[in-house]
Amino acid sequence: MLSFFPIATLAQSPASQRGVVSSGGQRVSTNNGREILNGSVGQFAIGRIREANTKNNVGFWYGAVSLFAKPNSESIIELPNVTADIGVMIDVPLILVQSKNLQRVKAKSFEAVIRYNIHVLESKQWSGVRSGDSMRITVKGTLQSNDTLLSIPFLTKLGNAEYTPLIIEKFTWLESPTTNNIVRNGRVDFTGICHEGDTTRLVFSAATTALLSVFPNPANEEATVRFQVGEKGQTDIALVDMNGRVVMGVYSGKVERLGEYTETINVSTIASGLYYAVLRSRTRTQVHQVIVRK
Repeated sequence: MLSFFPIATLAQSPASQRGVVSSGGQRVSTNNGREILNGSVGQFAIGRIREANTKNNVGFWYGAVSLFAKPNSESIIELPNVTADIGVMIDVPLILVQSKNLQRVKAKSFEAVIRYNIHVLESKQWSGVRSGDSMRITVKGTLQSNDTLLSIPFLTKLGNAEYTPLIIEKFTWLESPTTNNIVRNGRVDFTGICHEGDTTRLVFSAATTALLSVFPNPANEEATVRFQVGEKGQTDIALVDMNGRVVMGVYSGKVERLGEYTETINVSTIASGLYYAVLRSRTRTQVHQVIVRK
């Protein structure tokens, strides 16, 4: 229970000594003509000291106001790096990597503007606006109980480039437009041999850290995950479902030797469906689509 006590006389003379009778009161101090009052005073006393040279941040009410002030909210949003074949459907997850105070500011619904190369990707769900080689789509969704905010379906095409950046041009929490959002852009790299007329073109990702392949895909019992590591440090690979939940771990360790690795996973115990193999290193996130079919 908070108790407030009467205040001693607040004289108008800057040189006078003033005191507060309370459980935490201190005497008024004078510094170069400025009087500083420290201590617990009642709400009725606020505003009693009006001189310009007086520091008047005192009282219970000031502390109470700070408790109800709108908190600073932040989020980190990421589109990963995806490796895919030409002419297939892929789902690119929009990921909430980290957040602060989203619940306190009641942030739930979001809107994002994403840009990519129209010649190599085609959105199968969201319409957009084309400008030259670029397509901008506006996607919308709501905050989920996992870190995958939304899965965005694309068709990969044999176009004028071997990859396309995935750029988050704008991200907004509709209930809290002042939230500070940090975005991390991704890209889609293509693998495989492509034939166009009489021309055969090899398209291969030159990324230093990447998920290279999952074979067989679709998988029935076992699958081999082949990946390349181009930086030392912690590297983790997990198989996750469409909702972003981890189904099984594939690899986890601190890499000291750079190069290619392979890991074999047993998928006979998980249900048929679409999954993602997600690789995370110190600086990169790679996603490869995996189909389990019994």
